[in-house]
Amino acid sequence: MPTSQPHSLLFVAGVFRSGTSMLYASLNQHPAIALMYEPELQSHDLPRRLFLHENWLENANAWGKFLFRHGFPPYPKDAAKLFHSPEDVYKAYAGRKQALYGGEKSPTLPCYLPQLVHRFPQAKIITISRGPAAVYHSVQKAAKTASWFARTRMLERALHSQEKMLQDSILLQNQGHRILHTTYEDFTADPASECHRICDYLGIPFDEHMTTLEKADLAPVYDQPHHIKLQSREISASAFVPPDLTPEWLAALKPHWQRTRQCLASLSSTQSPIPPLGPPMEKIQHAIGKGRFLHNRTRWKRAIYHLLPSEFIRIFRATKVLIRNAQSIEAEKYSPAERLRSSLLSSIFILASIAAGAFLHTTSHAEISPLPLFIFPVLAAGWSFGWKQICLFSLLSASAWTFGPKLTFSAQLPLHWIAWNFLSRTSLLLILGLFAWHLKATLLIHQNQKE
Repeated sequence: MPTSQPHSLLFVAGVFRSGTSMLYASLNQHPAIALMYEPELQSHDLPRRLFLHENWLENANAWGKFLFRHGFPPYPKDAAKLFHSPEDVYKAYAGRKQALYGGEKSPTLPCYLPQLVHRFPQAKIITISRGPAAVYHSVQKAAKTASWFARTRMLERALHSQEKMLQDSILLQNQGHRILHTTYEDFTADPASECHRICDYLGIPFDEHMTTLEKADLAPVYDQPHHIKLQSREISASAFVPPDLTPEWLAALKPHWQRTRQCLASLSSTQSPIPPLGPPMEKIQHAIGKGRFLHNRTRWKRAIYHLLPSEFIRIFRATKVLIRNAQSIEAEKYSPAERLRSSLLSSIFILASIAAGAFLHTTSHAEISPLPLFIFPVLAAGWSFGWKQICLFSLLSASAWTFGPKLTFSAQLPLHWIAWNFLSRTSLLLILGLFAWHLKATLLIHQNQKE
């Protein structure tokens, strides 16, 4: 059903591993809908507006390669001449299909619903929820092949996102903004009924193609093993398997999901106003607080990320992927105990080098240069570990280099002199460590080519 009407915006929000990709694939089979797959433009657009960053599109593309995945010009600088805001990108993608609705599906959107409504008052929003126990079991399966899901506190992150989406939905609906809610269980049990509800909400005729994924375009979706269910082209629920959690956690998650279902039923009814959602049990509330902290930390990381040159980001992410692949191959050769022993020995050797440099720098009054003992640790960290260890050992080396000698603590030396030396030395050591890290990745490329 191609249309010549002006493009409207549609957003699909849901916690990771809650069925958002399945819902995205189903919706995109309708000729009036052309959603983008996880460009995360809303979370990247905040730094753009905050810092007036002209290269926001290059940095956003470096995060997830969304331009390439959606068939846009492969060079971000060329695309930046065409797209000056996320709305331009949405409209261009929807324009190819002559679709009425453009927008995006992203697991970051549950925490941005008020911002979406504020920026786009006429936009349509669909949320999908799933039981937290089932979500976490799916996360544990995905973590075996995808490092993003192997991060710490994933259950806390999911609980926070789900709670924030519920609380914001109540607030927005009481203000007159209607949001459509569905669940993984309801959608997989009766996709035709849920698709009818969605089409009524969007004001478009029902299309029977939405009830299967046989003709779904999965080109923009990441080609990862955890999407094997999506690639099966079926809309069906995975069998529930309890996640690897303590009995106390499992006992807490079940009533929490029932509380969520009751809230979703209120949001889907004609009840007005929606009563406020009561606080969860103490164990869940504590976990939500941890998830909130992790979410805010991620937001600041993205803000800093957008201050960096896009060329640096591309090199950094490419290096990270190469090193990660090499570590996965190495993990097959050595046991966990052997890898732990090697990491401990390397760390002890690096710390001993920093201590020796600090001792030499302090006792010799700079008569003997300890510079190699400060540079060596970050080079070794770049070769043996990753960027987090490079940052840690760079800070330790710069601290020993700056604050080690007794002369540094003399009253004649101003504080700004100490601060300048510390920052400049930290920057120098970071560059050297990252250079060693990238050099290792380059050698791995040549080694793979020979093999």
